[in-house]
Amino acid sequence: MDVHIRELRYFAVLAVELNFTRSAEILHISQPTLTKQITKLEAQLRTRLFDRDRRRVVLTPAGAELLRTAPELIAAWERIQAGVTSIGRATGTGSLSIDIWGHHQVWASMISDLAISRPDLPIAVSMRRNLPAALQALADGGLDAAFGRVPGLEGPPDPGLRHRPIRLETTSIVVSARHRLADAVTVTPADLRPEGIWFPQTLSSPELGTWARDFSAWSGVGITVSGVNLGMDHAAAELAADPAKTLLLPSQMARGGGPLRAIPIVDPSPCWAWSVAWRRDDANPMLAQFLGILNGIARREKWLDFDPRLHWLPEIDLAGLAGLTRPTRPTGSQPSGDTTQSATPAKERR
Repeated sequence: MDVHIRELRYFAVLAVELNFTRSAEILHISQPTLTKQITKLEAQLRTRLFDRDRRRVVLTPAGAELLRTAPELIAAWERIQAGVTSIGRATGTGSLSIDIWGHHQVWASMISDLAISRPDLPIAVSMRRNLPAALQALADGGLDAAFGRVPGLEGPPDPGLRHRPIRLETTSIVVSARHRLADAVTVTPADLRPEGIWFPQTLSSPELGTWARDFSAWSGVGITVSGVNLGMDHAAAELAADPAKTLLLPSQMARGGGPLRAIPIVDPSPCWAWSVAWRRDDANPMLAQFLGILNGIARREKWLDFDPRLHWLPEIDLAGLAGLTRPTRPTGSQPSGDTTQSATPAKERR
């Protein structure tokens, strides 16, 4: 099996810090992920690189030798990567690599429109399993930009990455057609308290997990995590089979029809803040063009407009919006009258 540059990067940080928790924070990954990658690297090299117990982590002689050569290997790969990328740009064969959340149609539609209107800006689309994986690919040079709720990730930010809010989106619930709220046109946070919100398995998108915890603390709506996370189709099947389950999603991802109902949340509307992230030292000239186009669309479509009287965001997202927004209604929101948290009861379909 081949050793990957990512594993060498992880090793190099751990070899200096000699602490799994601190190294995972620096790398912006979970400690189990770091442990798994180091174990994989040791298996590939067929030797122990660290002696570790509950109290300390120390380099083995083999680990010390790898630490001597790993920075050189990483630097050599970065030179090769930069050279190949520059040739691609110079010959017109390069592209802009963008990671999107595959279930969110806004980003896919926008990139599709760009492919038609800007053939000079070729874009390669990537769909990684979650935002931390996309940010790691950014750090490794495998991506130029990614979308996600970056402030919602736990741990210190990567100093090599930049990000900014780009789109606010209201949220909706998805329920079975047999759910007690299925005939409602809109629901309020208070309407969700009896059953609470359900998410499959362990919230594989960490930024969704932190958002859900903040929403629960603010609204008093309980969170239940169960089952397995096998994608949106499987989640839809679980919802259809259980009339007590309520799934909460950004509105553009909430799909009704058939045995399911998608219902906007109002009074106030909880919002999801999308950010765009990129690497500080990314020299791809197409990146600046893309970010400029994206910012222009955000201004024209008023993606960052926000009214604190009608909508809610976690404090960490509000901090990121400082100076970027003016008070008005965000994308996908529904007009509402009473703005108190106590909430008007669910409005039924006519």
